[in-house]
Amino acid sequence: MRGHILSKLAQIEGINCTALISEDGFLIERTSNEFDLSKLISLFDTRPNDILLTIVGEEGTVIGKKMKSGHILAVRCNEGCNLGSIRNELTTTCELLEDHV
Repeated sequence: MRGHILSKLAQIEGINCTALISEDGFLIERTSNEFDLSKLISLFDTRPNDILLTIVGEEGTVIGKKMKSGHILAVRCNEGCNLGSIRNELTTTCELLEDHV
């Protein structure tokens, strides 16, 4: 079920990779082997009160959202994508995943 939910998220325009990361930093599931989004956990460790982090880079953007369970849902986005729309989808997807982690 988790894989299906992540795959649906990855199909959204502008997203090219998704990952579900445990609260301990272990990769649970991802939609692409091309990118390692598990390193995002270290940024959340430095900012424990944040639930949403956005990292803008030269080749795209990485967004991570901390779930109530402590897991992190991360996406890698294309340059110039609609980040607001993707953040909304992340929130919705986190709610769907809460029952499956």
